[in-house]
Amino acid sequence: MAITINGSTGITSSEIADGTITSTKIADGTIVNADVNDVAASKLTGALPAISGASLTNLPSSPSLGEEQTWTSVSRSINTTYTNSTGSTIAIYIEHNGSFVIDINGLGWEYAYGGVTLIIPNGNTWKSNAISTCFELS
Repeated sequence: MAITINGSTGITSSEIADGTITSTKIADGTIVNADVNDVAASKLTGALPAISGASLTNLPSSPSLGEEQTWTSVSRSINTTYTNSTGSTIAIYIEHNGSFVIDINGLGWEYAYGGVTLIIPNGNTWKSNAISTCFELS
């Protein structure tokens, strides 16, 4: 049995995996993801409708790194573990006039001299054994 849409036969019952899409659902626009099961890609043809921002769901709530964030000079103590609990990924810049080690989640990196910028995802920890200057992008 074929379903008629706007006067033309388009979708047949064999093209609907679980048979839950009915002509009523097509007419009133209540087709949901659960109604379509394993539809073959070859059956999905034509142009997609325009999508407005209001229609998008399940997007991350936090902004991308750098969006709505600013660099701020912060005071951080050496050998103190800091946890990024901002809900977003941050960046830190640490500078020291000599060698220093930065530990992120228990993994240490040694730097000979100067400064380094590191990305700290939400929930991750960091510490340094020497800090002359520290900035955070948060």
